[in-house]
Amino acid sequence: NAMANRSDLSTITDAAEQAAAKAFQSAGAKVFVTDGTVTDIGFQGGGCDDALAANLAKTPNVERLTLMGCPKVTDASVAVISSLKKLEMAMLTGTGISAAGAKKIEKAVGSGGMVRHPATGAAMMKAAGGSAGPPGGGPGGGPGGGRPPGR
Repeated sequence: NAMANRSDLSTITDAAEQAAAKAFQSAGAKVFVTDGTVTDIGFQGGGCDDALAANLAKTPNVERLTLMGCPKVTDASVAVISSLKKLEMAMLTGTGISAAGAKKIEKAVGSGGMVRHPATGAAMMKAAGGSAGPPGGGPGGGPGGGRPPGR
């Protein structure tokens, strides 16, 4: 029941934010709401492009953003993603965002957040003393792929 409540877009208090959330949901995203505002948006396997991503400007309280497999999200969306002041986690694998764009988002998120992108993931793995593996990570438990231990 709690998940159903978090998925109820009618609880969003701002009309523009509600319209943006409905646009994301219509394009295939999972959209979650906390206390009347959008906090999570998740696309997996496409559905989002730069035009749709522009709606992120209307969802200022997003904490978690997943744009996996959305190659039509490019550097044109870096500014709007970077403007999300509450963003804690961004999954950007399989997007058209460049390494430079991902690093701008990573800088905006700050040290308390996480940005997963081939350009940032490899740097993170190297910093941790591990192998960076292939760009984008390997399948399952391969180098750079799968879930971190203990998660």
